[in-house]
Amino acid sequence: MMRPDAPFHRFRDRACRALAAILLLSLSGCMGWLHPVSPAPEYRAPPPLPYACQHHVHIFFVTGLDPFDYANLQGIADYCHTLGYDNTYVGQMWDTDKFETEIRRIYHDDTDAHFVLIGFSFGANCVRNIANSLCHGGNIPVDLLIYLGGNTLEDLPETRPENVGKVFNILGVGCIWNGCSMTGAENHHLGDVWHFGTPTHNVTLGALACELTEIAARVPFIEPVLVQPPEQLPVTPRPLNPRPPGPADEWDFLKPAQHLSPLEP
Repeated sequence: MMRPDAPFHRFRDRACRALAAILLLSLSGCMGWLHPVSPAPEYRAPPPLPYACQHHVHIFFVTGLDPFDYANLQGIADYCHTLGYDNTYVGQMWDTDKFETEIRRIYHDDTDAHFVLIGFSFGANCVRNIANSLCHGGNIPVDLLIYLGGNTLEDLPETRPENVGKVFNILGVGCIWNGCSMTGAENHHLGDVWHFGTPTHNVTLGALACELTEIAARVPFIEPVLVQPPEQLPVTPRPLNPRPPGPADEWDFLKPAQHLSPLEP
């Protein structure tokens, strides 16, 4: 006999399994699939640059209170890889000091290095701090600074450090804070996505493709010179000088030797 509450128990068991599966995916940082990256072909800004130029562009992503990567910053980093930029780093807010140390090391070792800082949510505050620290401690230039959903940032001079070449301020629809427009920055207020949708938005993808191409184009590139091997002259065999026929050329091994005496009978 079926218990009266059996359907409820079945529903509870299925709900618990589904919740456990979602929790496992979340703990593994695999929630980025909720914001997939599907860039259109036109965002791949032509012409393609030599890899030697793109190799000197270093891109640092810092996420905010998003340990499960719901905003899919790892997907944006993979998108940069597809554009040819392999030196891409993704970290949490506690990686700020580590990223700053790495930038200083790269700047010391590579005179052609170019840097891009991208922060999402509270990570936008972190990349702002990195840029200001690089400015006041060595005046290390940063080519591009992108704030994604930096809703708590204000229009202050520190949000536009003097060592930064260009600033993007991309905002979605906020729940508590909505952010603000920044003086001297390229501001985009996206009305069709919420806060976590700003990194994978087409505006962000297009800006990355175009700006990274411009930055890589600033890297001096020396076209390799192909050294032509010396022209090989045709080898002609040296003609032999045949000796004129003479007694030495005759076959005389069948003749009796002259120095031997004839046999006595």
